[in-house]
Amino acid sequence: MEPALNHSSLRLICSWSGGFPPPVLHWRGDLIQNLSNARQQTNLLNVSAMLLPSVGKTPNTSLSTCVGSHPALKQLTECSTRTLLPPAEPLCFAYVTNSQQYLMLSCSWDGGAPKALVWWEGPGGQSKGGQENSNILVLRYGTARSGKPYTCYAQHPLLLQPKTCRLTLEAPVLLTQRRVVSVYEGTDVQLTCNLRANYLPVNEITWFNNRGADIQDTSKYMLLRTSAWANLTVRNADETQDSGEYRCSTSNAVGGAEINVTLLVKKYPMPPNATLIRVMYNSRQRQQVEAEWQVESGEDGGWTGFFLEYRKVSERPGKRGGSNGSQETVEGSGTSQVWYRITIQDPETRSHTVYGLIPTITYQFRITAINYLTFGHPSAGKTPGVKHAAKCKTFNPKNDSISK
Repeated sequence: MEPALNHSSLRLICSWSGGFPPPVLHWRGDLIQNLSNARQQTNLLNVSAMLLPSVGKTPNTSLSTCVGSHPALKQLTECSTRTLLPPAEPLCFAYVTNSQQYLMLSCSWDGGAPKALVWWEGPGGQSKGGQENSNILVLRYGTARSGKPYTCYAQHPLLLQPKTCRLTLEAPVLLTQRRVVSVYEGTDVQLTCNLRANYLPVNEITWFNNRGADIQDTSKYMLLRTSAWANLTVRNADETQDSGEYRCSTSNAVGGAEINVTLLVKKYPMPPNATLIRVMYNSRQRQQVEAEWQVESGEDGGWTGFFLEYRKVSERPGKRGGSNGSQETVEGSGTSQVWYRITIQDPETRSHTVYGLIPTITYQFRITAINYLTFGHPSAGKTPGVKHAAKCKTFNPKNDSISK
């Protein structure tokens, strides 16, 4: 059995070689009984052929039997063949070669007897003629037409009309949860990029930073990615360094796509001003200073702590003592003098004692409110005063007077 007339008909062929005189061959079965215009021919090579042109009227499966007789045999000899329509629908899919040189469109319709004929028709003359069982259309990478259907036709002699399956090739489409992301500086922020459902494989999703550089895993950036998404984390976001446009990009055999995400890194609000209200040595040894301050705002919140700073103003000759400890040092603005910084992380604190000062040195203190990474204006500098001890008065009974 074989297809005939471009898969629009069936041809039944039966042969029985040898013998003299030649055997007599003929076909029988449901197909032959139901078709009055079936033509059966037997040639001198002991081959019987029958053409069944009435396509579409045959059932999904039919048995046809070739019967042979010969004078030397008392019994008939026969062989059978069965027609079968493929049980499923045609299957189409696309894949890219490992070298990314070609895009392959594959179409198959398996399981029929005889085998089906398949062929591709695409936009712009991108087609290929039919062949049995399977057919592959080879396109150079990047030449496929985006959004245009490629149709596979599958013809079987048992059907009047061919079956079809279609592939519509598309360039990738990228999505993000938020096109504009706003955070306060000092925090970690995640930018998302995911691929809309697309059957064509894509190249790796790539992120570019606000200066257009390809992002890799560093202490500043962390990338988490799969074949369908890539998320970028910017660590310890800085207003000056990290604000701007970030770009997510990918491509496939049809085309490329990219999406921009704007990162806005904001400073925390300016904290209110703080003012020193008392700076005093707590002993005549001048090694400890008690500082008290107030915040110039009646509202709660707006600051997360304070910087209490002090620096050396002058030094008197004398014995040095004490130690400056391990406080952080900060260069004063416009001066070479060093400010020693103490960070107070409790926003409710309004006083602090500084230890380890050198008695022969005169210090100046100032207080600054902070709101995370935003610093307020330093207060005016204040030099510590000395607590005066109370003077006791004594009574002299002789002169009945009080002496100091």
